Amino acid sequence: MNNRRIQPRLEPLEWRHAHDFQRVVNDPAMTEWSNMPHVYFSNGAQSLIQRSLHQARKDGPQILALYIEENLSGVFSIQRDSVTGEIGHLLFWIEPTCWKSGKSIAYLNDVVIFAMQDLGLNQLFTCSNERNTLCILALESVGFEQIRRQKSGKPGVLP
Repeated sequence: MNNRRIQPRLEPLEWRHAHDFQRVVNDPAMTEWSNMPHVYFSNGAQSLIQRSLHQARKDGPQILALYIEENLSGVFSIQRDSVTGEIGHLLFWIEPTCWKSGKSIAYLNDVVIFAMQDLGLNQLFTCSNERNTLCILALESVGFEQIRRQKSGKPGVLP
């Protein structure tokens, strides 16, 4: 029996990830588990990767790929606020099996640590579909606080 532990790895999104990433962004079911933009055209992943590599040279978004057993299991994009430079916005997709097993919390935590320590951000914002309770619980577990826009259009903190 092989008891080796599978180590997930986070790495910068690169050209070699395009095929795996295209498979993910073409899956309409991903909308339930993601707050990433949906690409749905044949070379959309390549275009997104090309833009992110170009912008990264200008201190643009940092996009990380999460691999588990050589399978793309998550994508995380951290966009630095262009005005302050100390605030970031996180977009991400994590494989549904990771949400259901609770492993998504560890991966989100690693990304938050990367954003704060390696990128030097002071605050990080993200969003989630309000029906995606697993995502909301995972985000709260790693320190995010839930806020919601009120009917007036002003942000409001939920109790």
